[in-house]
Amino acid sequence: MIPSLRGICHRPRVSLATQIPRKLGITYKLLMPRTGWFVIGVVVGPFGIKGEAKVEPLTDFPERFKNGLRCWGGKRQETSTPMEIDAIRWHKGQALVKFKGVETVDDVERLRGFDLFLPDTERMELEEGAYYDDDLIGISVYTDAGVLLGTLDNIIHSGANDVYEVGRFLIPAVKEIVTEVNLETGRMTIHPIPGLLD
Repeated sequence: MIPSLRGICHRPRVSLATQIPRKLGITYKLLMPRTGWFVIGVVVGPFGIKGEAKVEPLTDFPERFKNGLRCWGGKRQETSTPMEIDAIRWHKGQALVKFKGVETVDDVERLRGFDLFLPDTERMELEEGAYYDDDLIGISVYTDAGVLLGTLDNIIHSGANDVYEVGRFLIPAVKEIVTEVNLETGRMTIHPIPGLLD
């Protein structure tokens, strides 16, 4: 599934992951690599009594949510079913979505926790220096002296900049430290500032 376009950065959320809304300091772990699908939101529950669902957007492109959008919803992509947005409005940063065929609070309750998936062919083009998180997870991380630190295990989306978890190391995702990302070779190079790897 957010390109976080601060400094070096990332994505419109990821494909097939355990998703927790990106708020200051909250993290989530990607469970598997890109599989042809990515998540744009998660149904968090009903809103009101007319069959509207509160959807937490998991994308830096909220304009994806629009009337007529066809997506797939489910706890896992393999068991997801086609869904279509009939109407949408926004309230306090959440999308209030009326899905076609969803008429009651009970109908929405059955969707609680559903991820909303789109195929990879619907991914937005990113500007240079921005990456999808699931392209970075698993990449090998080296110092500029050629020392392998490990693989990028997780990305923490925080306020100022994202942070890469590489084994026991926490690497700020800023240009001064992350000097190169090569997706073709699966290699990231960092310039460790004093104290970063202690």
